[in-house]
Amino acid sequence: MRVMLIARDAMASQILERVQAELHSRGYETFAVLGYGKPIESSADSIISGALSSDFVLSGMSSSGDLTKEEIIA
Repeated sequence: MRVMLIARDAMASQILERVQAELHSRGYETFAVLGYGKPIESSADSIISGALSSDFVLSGMSSSGDLTKEEIIA
């Protein structure tokens, strides 16, 4: 099973990093796009491709609507 994790905000990125470690310990494959409070550098195409090739997407939505572009794309 493949899980995509995406977040721009620092706290959400840190939480999803912990989730990613737990998923790995249980044998899951992950694709993480984490900004840690900075702009996400992955392209929209990369994010869409990652979401489409995953069994599910876990998103930590940004606190501001202006910062949610990549999370909404996924």
